[in-house]
Amino acid sequence: MSMASGTVSLLDRHLPAWHFREVHERRIDASPERVWDALLVLTPRATPFGGSMLALRLAPAALAARRWPLPPNRKWLDLFVEFGFVELGRSDSEVALGAVGRFWRPIERLEPLPDAAAFDTFDEPGFAKGAMNFHVAGDAGSVTLTTETRVVGTDDRARRSFRPYWVPVRAIGGLMRREMLAAVARRAAGAK
Repeated sequence: MSMASGTVSLLDRHLPAWHFREVHERRIDASPERVWDALLVLTPRATPFGGSMLALRLAPAALAARRWPLPPNRKWLDLFVEFGFVELGRSDSEVALGAVGRFWRPIERLEPLPDAAAFDTFDEPGFAKGAMNFHVAGDAGSVTLTTETRVVGTDDRARRSFRPYWVPVRAIGGLMRREMLAAVARRAAGAK
């Protein structure tokens, strides 16, 4: 297990130890405010690969429920919350979300969590706790937008169950995150 050291991000406060981790970043020539604003309005329509991959992941649950949950014009951050993530915190430069579930199952059902405190204290065996953030750092001329994902198993069985799932998800999720960062960069720079 890895642990955060010497930092004070929202992820460090809510998931300081992890078994699995992925980080992506992009330098953007724009002000921190423009980058943050572009991130907050990002939709699946602006990220066609990510929207398609999310649709594939949601398809089994959508078929079982007989309804399609992915409107492409909704903001990504709102969609995450609708799908069962809980907002762990938000500042003027970072937002973090967390979820608990057995992500490796074909039909993913996240554990309902009322708030960040419930995420922090959840320790029932057989689950994985996942958290991700977006963080903007820099000055008026150029910033770095970073996204990080961390996952910890609540016990050894959950960690072993999650590991085979993580291999393809890390690859696909990495492509999705890079697409999101690129879309934010285009919007923040004023490109259409």
